[in-house]
Amino acid sequence: MRQSLLFISVIVFFVLLVGCDDNSVDFNSPIITAFDNTPVVANTLNAYTFTVSANDFALTRVDSLSFDTDSLVVTLTLASHSSGGGDISVVTANSTTIFSESLNANKVLVKTDVIGNIPKAVSVQMSDFTGSVSFVLAKQE
Repeated sequence: MRQSLLFISVIVFFVLLVGCDDNSVDFNSPIITAFDNTPVVANTLNAYTFTVSANDFALTRVDSLSFDTDSLVVTLTLASHSSGGGDISVVTANSTTIFSESLNANKVLVKTDVIGNIPKAVSVQMSDFTGSVSFVLAKQE
């Protein structure tokens, strides 16, 4: 009896294992995750980060900032750009632009000379954008 039960269990397991075949999956197509086109924003005292991996993405957003210093460092990395564009800018309380950069081509940018004005907002605009963007604004130590 015990051998019969084991034999039937093995046969059922084997049938289930062999029956699990999905020929509709194209393993050569790129992997698209649920995180595509979802910006990740971290906004704390004296630090702001915006990151997105985008595919034909449109976005307009303005984030208020919480900085108590005018000595800043800015980094912008734009990679895998293939279409669309946009811009990112940092403004003060009186709407003076202290940093602005287009998002139209691959680039790595580091600015350590953003001094003299306390930032109050970051504006990000993208239109039909495909690529990866990482932007960091932080207090310079």
